Amino acid sequence: FTTVGYGDFSPVNVVEQVWGMIFMILNIIIGSWIIGSITLLIVKKDEATGHYRDTLEKLHQYAAMHLFDFSMTKSLETQLRLEFNNREIADEQI
Repeated sequence: FTTVGYGDFSPVNVVEQVWGMIFMILNIIIGSWIIGSITLLIVKKDEATGHYRDTLEKLHQYAAMHLFDFSMTKSLETQLRLEFNNREIADEQI
């Protein structure tokens, strides 16, 4: 974003040099914002998935402790997955 080329075009007076510096700084800021936004989306997705896996593990522990049958455990897993998927949709709509 911030390169000034191979030298074929270069600022020759003070106004062009100042404009070049401002332009490069703005490109650095915009590029950083874009990369930061993408990183935030990835981290947020990983946190949500990690929370889902932790909750699923707790569900399995609870089901084993209270001797739930297989169909009941699967129904609870399905409900948890549905809630997880709908929460993602609701977050995107905001």
